[in-house]
Amino acid sequence: MFGLNRVEEGFKTEEEEEKIVIWQQFSWDFPSVSKLLGNFYLRKQQFIELVREGRNVDAFDFAVLHLRPCQDNMASLKQVEEVVSLLVFENLSTCPVKDFLGESQWLKTATEVNAAILSSFGKGPKLQRLLKKLTLNQKKLDERACEYPRMSDMSTGELIYPRE
Repeated sequence: MFGLNRVEEGFKTEEEEEKIVIWQQFSWDFPSVSKLLGNFYLRKQQFIELVREGRNVDAFDFAVLHLRPCQDNMASLKQVEEVVSLLVFENLSTCPVKDFLGESQWLKTATEVNAAILSSFGKGPKLQRLLKKLTLNQKKLDERACEYPRMSDMSTGELIYPRE
């Protein structure tokens, strides 16, 4: 859970590069699809922030370096085209894709990254699956009258050792 807390805290900061670094450190064990999706959404948000700050040259360079490789995926291609179109408009307040610059875009990015994280865990959170597996295995050992260190309290991880 330390990793998830670190990601959550890092995402509360407004430093986009810090979010990317935290994501890359945290997502090392994710399946490649989840990792790529999360990275894509964060890079897209980073591009949007550059445009929002009026740093269009930096945004263009960033898009070439970080968003262009995402064009291989047809689903990402449409999103890349839409977001990069922000560079075409002089007045962002009247452009047809101005929704990318709204506060709701932050929420959308967070939702997409959360979905990438959750999909990497399979069916349900990893801890929940592990605790369920532990409970079932302890039940099987109890049925066989085996002696083993039994976890008596799942919330604290307290073990009860068999008497020797």
